Amino acid sequence: MSSPKAEYAAKKPCTGLPSTTQAEPAEFTSRTVSSWSLYSQENQLCELALDTKPAHIATALNALYRAAMAASLQGRQAGRLLLSLWAPDQYPLALNDIARLPAHLNRAARHLINFVSATGTTGRHLIAPSEIAPVITAWGNE
Repeated sequence: MSSPKAEYAAKKPCTGLPSTTQAEPAEFTSRTVSSWSLYSQENQLCELALDTKPAHIATALNALYRAAMAASLQGRQAGRLLLSLWAPDQYPLALNDIARLPAHLNRAARHLINFVSATGTTGRHLIAPSEIAPVITAWGNE
């Protein structure tokens, strides 16, 4: 027996533009279409269909952490994202910084944000104090 929501979704599929991203690392693949115009026929947002799995979260954190350790604009952007996950009140997130990340780091950031928003977890559950300390040293005092 299926739920009314599932039956409705089967009858009224969500249409949107196919993803136009360039080649991405396999660990960040997703089943999503362009998230800019994901509307059902009733003009309601469709569910974002990212395959966010624990392995993706670990890979995303590692990619952003490696980038954050570089003394570069990308490093700053990745570091500020990790800091905002760790202590959002102290290090507010600038969404424009995510848009400026290269494709693979952008995808990593979106997987993390999707996971955090879907589960209600915090960066403190994902990142150990010893792991965030170098990021705080590098980017926390700007």
